[in-house]
This record gives sequence, C-alpha cells and structure tokens, in this order.
Amino acid sequence: MMDNPAASYAYNLISGFYAKNNFEVYPNSFIEYSNQFINITQSVNAFSDKGPDSHMLSTMILYRYWQFFNINDEYIFLKNNQLFGSFRKAGYNISAYKSRGIDMCHVNYELNVDRCMEKINSPVNIYGSGMPAIDRLQLFFAEWLNSMNIFSLKPLYHILDVFSAPDNLPLIGINYNNLYVINSIKTFDILAENIISDVGKQAYFVYADIPSNMFIYDEFCNIKPREDWVSAEKLPWVNNDYVTLKQNSYIDQTKCLYGKLQEFLDTLNKNHVLDDAILIINGISSNHNFESRIFDSVTDSFIYDKMVSLAIKTPISNKFKLNNDICSTKDILHKALFNVQDISCNNIEDFGIRGSLKDELLYRLTSLDEPIENMKNNIGRFDLWYKKWLNINDKNNQDIEVYRKEEDLFSNDIDDEVPIIDNEILQ
Repeated sequence: MMDNPAASYAYNLISGFYAKNNFEVYPNSFIEYSNQFINITQSVNAFSDKGPDSHMLSTMILYRYWQFFNINDEYIFLKNNQLFGSFRKAGYNISAYKSRGIDMCHVNYELNVDRCMEKINSPVNIYGSGMPAIDRLQLFFAEWLNSMNIFSLKPLYHILDVFSAPDNLPLIGINYNNLYVINSIKTFDILAENIISDVGKQAYFVYADIPSNMFIYDEFCNIKPREDWVSAEKLPWVNNDYVTLKQNSYIDQTKCLYGKLQEFLDTLNKNHVLDDAILIINGISSNHNFESRIFDSVTDSFIYDKMVSLAIKTPISNKFKLNNDICSTKDILHKALFNVQDISCNNIEDFGIRGSLKDELLYRLTSLDEPIENMKNNIGRFDLWYKKWLNINDKNNQDIEVYRKEEDLFSNDIDDEVPIIDNEILQ
C-alpha cells in the first residue's frame, strides 16, 4: 500500500505520533491467525503451549440468548484468560472494554473482571452525528432488514446495474453487517474518565474496533455522508474490488484513530496520570491489501496478511525506539510483560517460510525499515496535522451513550497456573 501517496503521508503522521510520545515500535511484528478474535484469544493466553482452540468454550453463555442486543456478535467465549489472571494475582483491578466477536469479561461463564464495559452495536447510536434525517432513517431500516438475514438482494442489484450505479446502495451494493465502528472513538473518552477517577493498581484492556472493516469516518473523525461509506468486505455479487477507494478510506479512518489516541494521551498527561502508565497498542488483524485475489508471492502474502502494528510505552521510556526484530505479537507481549528473555523471535519458519523464501522475506522487511531519524523528523508533520484535528474536534464533542456497564462483582477464583508477573515496572 506504500505506493499509494495517501498511505505514505499517513505513515509519516503515525510514525510522528509514536516518536512524539516515546514509544518503542515493532514495525516487523506479525500475527499468527487470520481471525482477529482468535489472535486476541492467543494474546491473553500467550504463555500457553496449546493452540487458541483449547482456551475457548464450545457453548454460548446462556444469558446472551435472553438479551436482544448483540446476540449474533460474540462467538468466542473464553475458557482461560491467563493474562487477566496474572494481573489479578499481582493485585490489579481489571477493566475490560469489549465490542464484538469475543467476550473478554467472562471466563468459564463467570465474570472475570471488576469492570465490564460493552459497546452498544445494535442498533447503532447516531444521535448527534450530524447525519441528515433521511440517512438516519435509511440506516435504521437497513439494520433492521440486515438483522433478519432472510433474503438476497442480488437480483435487484443486477436489475439496477443496467441503468444506474448501485454499488453504494445499502444492502444492495454495500454490506451493512459491519457498522461496529460507529462511536468506537468514544471508547477513549470513557477510558480516560475511568483512568483519571480510579485509584489503586489498575489494568485496562480495550478492544477499540477501529479502523475496523467499515469505513465511515474522515481523517478528522467526522462521519462521512452515507453514500461515501465503504465496506472492506464486498457483497458476493459486486464485481469491483474498489481497492484504491478502500485503501484511501481505511487510511482516513486510521488517521482519525491516531488523532484520537493523541487526544487521549494529552488528557492523561493533563491529569498527571500518564507518567506512570504502561501503554500497549497491539494490532490484531491485517487487510490483505483489500484485494480479493490470492497473492502469487509468499512474501506478499505474509506482509499483507500477517504484519500488524505493535508499540509499547513504559514509564522508563524517555526516548523513541525502533525494534526491528521479526517477531509474533504473542512473543513480544510475553517478553515485555513477563520479562521472558529466552524466546526466539525469528519464528517465521513456523509458517513454512524457509530457505530462499525466508531470505526473500527478510530482505523485503529489511528494505522497509525506516531510519529512526527520519521517523523523528515526522513529529513536526504530525503536530501540524493534529492541531487541525484538534480544532475540528473541539467543535464536535457530543455526550452519547455508547457503552453498557455490567455491575456484577468479580466472582472467579484465581487459577494457580497463571504466570506470575516478573517485571519490576508492573510490581
């Protein structure tokens, strides 16, 4: 995607963000599975030699059947969550902020956290969004039809395609299954409020669900007109991949995220809680470059299907760092949180990449490495852009209810098998 000028500009802004805030960045980090929720399952059980399947329950928590929100979203329920257990054992209170796809709040059918915040995904809350009334009505109608999942609009698409351009029509040309991203940026406002007001040892785990796979925000986090929304996943009967449009829309939404992250850090800093915080930004899925074709090159497939962002900021980090190890996010987290030094990072052979293929991939990744001074020079670019982002967002703040809080008290016993945190920063 870096041959796209918009992607190059976004890369400069993002690297400026990390350099400005003294993160240690892992540009060659990768995930092991194509499903983002399986990657989360693996991340919270990074110390296990068993596969993610062994940490998942095979049945749904019963009460979900009696609640009419998000009933089709969650399909992974955890049997084990070693990471939360480790923080619990070290005396931390646990807060989890979930959206869809995986229930991070429960283990073995019991609440496993002190605070469980669940994002409201259906119906989406678009109050104060600035969308015209007719667009809001169309959106709710499309959600309702989509929820029934009882018919296909393929015949109507082909009829309309004869004399019009139906590719951005709700349900007919664009999939409305993936509207989870709406209000995802509000997560950071709620998270900041909780961090500022909480006392004692606290650990926060957030599934922010942005950029996600529906692109509705511009770079300044304004919701675009409905006809400009783009889905990463095309409907089966739509022929055009719209690769460049998807790339540019994804880039806009990603820049929106990093503007929000900077605002979040500024809020923590203003309230004097940033200096003692550890922050981990961990990508959990890739985008296949938004192409439906199968890549001929093994190295292309690895770069576009496995590579993700990962960056860590700790209280003792007082300068920006680059760590170019080619390493799975699971192993990076294991080493960073539990001070495990005997993990071999260059485990790309586990994916069948050996010999000349491995040499080619290493060459490709090495050629992509950016000199650290170049990334530091992007701080000024980010600051100029963020000033504009901040001016626009100062006018757009809305108090919208986007999360539900589960009030049950923590009830699980601590598993004796969870690893003990061996990191002086976390003690």
